[in-house]
Amino acid sequence: MAYLKANYPLFFYRSLLDSVTGNKEKSADYIFECSKRNVPVLPCSIVSSTDRYCIENNGIRMPFQVLKGIGKTVYDKIIQERKKKPFQDLYECMARLIACGIKENALITLINAGAFDPLYPSRKTLAENLDQIISYANLVKVEDETLHFDFSVASPPNLIRLEEQVLERAQKEKEVYGFYLSEHPISSLRKKRFQNLRTLREISEQLGFVSVLGRVSRIKPYRTKKGDLMAFLTLEDETQMIDVAIMPRLYGQIKGSLQENQIILLNGKKDRKDSILAQKIQILSFDL
Repeated sequence: MAYLKANYPLFFYRSLLDSVTGNKEKSADYIFECSKRNVPVLPCSIVSSTDRYCIENNGIRMPFQVLKGIGKTVYDKIIQERKKKPFQDLYECMARLIACGIKENALITLINAGAFDPLYPSRKTLAENLDQIISYANLVKVEDETLHFDFSVASPPNLIRLEEQVLERAQKEKEVYGFYLSEHPISSLRKKRFQNLRTLREISEQLGFVSVLGRVSRIKPYRTKKGDLMAFLTLEDETQMIDVAIMPRLYGQIKGSLQENQIILLNGKKDRKDSILAQKIQILSFDL
């Protein structure tokens, strides 16, 4: 296995990922390892994904079955429809998928997973304009002796391009995959400004004083028995989450500015593996 890992990393990691399909924690571990080894893991693709991990363009392509809500019935329809002939463009693809029974909620999942990126790069634009696309797909569908499409009936809808925030895109990926697939904004920030900081996974067994970088995914204020206001928050980075306790004195200094979805630099004491007692919090300026 060591020889395969050193000399044929694509085949090695494809085999590993296939062996943990359905286990989001193990999948996230191996995908993080792939990123450190410069082995690209590519998002699901409507034009090339199958029911297994595949080697493609010097990377590893994700299968449909890893997506939440995309069961065998759905991805079998996609694969069988694609076998008839390759998808040509966004509207032709959508018309064929809708005609073969792919529902709106499945299309949203595929959009958020990046499956339509080869045909249209803005996921948010597709998601926000999906009703128009579905209406157009139904308009060009012709059912007589055989099902076919007449794309001359009407012009495709004019989609208004919407700006997509990096963190929003990453969060939607996590919702459908169960883990971060594309580079998380925190990874980018770590490479640019905080190369010496370890990830939450790397300090999971460490106790004592720590400095970590993360996104505030949840804040829960709490009133102590003395009536002072403190807070518990959930901090996450590109590898995992951890609980953080903020005592009243520190929380009083930052509660007016601390918000969910902010990126923070946290210094604190870790007496237990699963939590940190905050001693200093710096809110970082980052274009999300």
